[in-house]
Amino acid sequence: MIFRVNGFLFFVLLCTLWVWITCQTSPQETLTREQGLIGAYYGNSDFTNIKEAEILRDLDQNWDEETGHGGSWSGIWEGFLIAPASGKVTLHLSTPRSATFQIGDKPRLGIENGSDSLQTTLEMQKNQSFPIKIWYSHDKTEVGGFRIEWSWADQSRIAVPRENLYFNSQQAQRWNWILEPDPESIDYSRWNTALVEHVIVYQESGRFCGWPANNGIWSWGDEILVGFTLAYYQEKEYHHSVNETKPSYSVLARSLDGGVTWSLEDPENFVGDGGKSKKLTKPLDFTHPDFALRCNQDFIYFSYDRGHSWNGPYIFPKLVDSKMTSRTDYVILSATRCLFLSYQIENR
Repeated sequence: MIFRVNGFLFFVLLCTLWVWITCQTSPQETLTREQGLIGAYYGNSDFTNIKEAEILRDLDQNWDEETGHGGSWSGIWEGFLIAPASGKVTLHLSTPRSATFQIGDKPRLGIENGSDSLQTTLEMQKNQSFPIKIWYSHDKTEVGGFRIEWSWADQSRIAVPRENLYFNSQQAQRWNWILEPDPESIDYSRWNTALVEHVIVYQESGRFCGWPANNGIWSWGDEILVGFTLAYYQEKEYHHSVNETKPSYSVLARSLDGGVTWSLEDPENFVGDGGKSKKLTKPLDFTHPDFALRCNQDFIYFSYDRGHSWNGPYIFPKLVDSKMTSRTDYVILSATRCLFLSYQIENR
């Protein structure tokens, strides 16, 4: 028997086959995979003050002040979990701190302050991918972490292997994560080079100096003013070597010879001096020749004498509904207009 199929019917059949094949592949399988879960850590334990993207390679984590992110921080990570078997699979979460996780379409489950362990059971097909998201809070403590295990009919509880975790390129983009290139693959001959000289702005035994990018830098020809944080030193292998039990100060350093030599300054009424915040009563003159402005969270300080004396703190105009983490980063547009580059702390 011979079947005759016209061109239009053949086209319809071909399209149907293409749609069927496409539907058999989940969206995450069409994107580039990377082992682990992707997310970010936050500078505070309440998921505010986001720092940078990072990869969680496995679900058996133990942290202290050296191997984590300090005494108080938090993290969110997401990706996919590859089912180990077909049938009912139970996941078990334990932590001495606070952790929450959500997998598939199951409700979000969590533990507060290490009060208990919990578990949830899903019907799985071997090698099927399930979305997973984890929240962890490390609040003013030395040690912490969490562990997620699983078990099924023929397997007692074991830690979820790292081979069963991955995230895709879409999730990586959402967390602003980019795979670093192999240094051996970089053609350095295409780079422009310049002769530079490194100098020490300030140093003192037993003290920590850092974060000038957060504080600000201003210049008037060969006169340069830079802000930084002066704290007490405590050796930490993986994080900022700051002794958080002692006070830190916002200070300035000034150079009058283009950065060759520097002197330390701690002006009155500057950031951290306890001044009472108030509202501006008249416009600032952004184009004043000796103008400098310092941003600090929701407040600003300004100077008309190249940072020798400061006015403030003044309440920054309320542009958002939550706290801002404004660094000193601005572009003067005119005498009465200035573009500020900042962002708000958002609970996620």
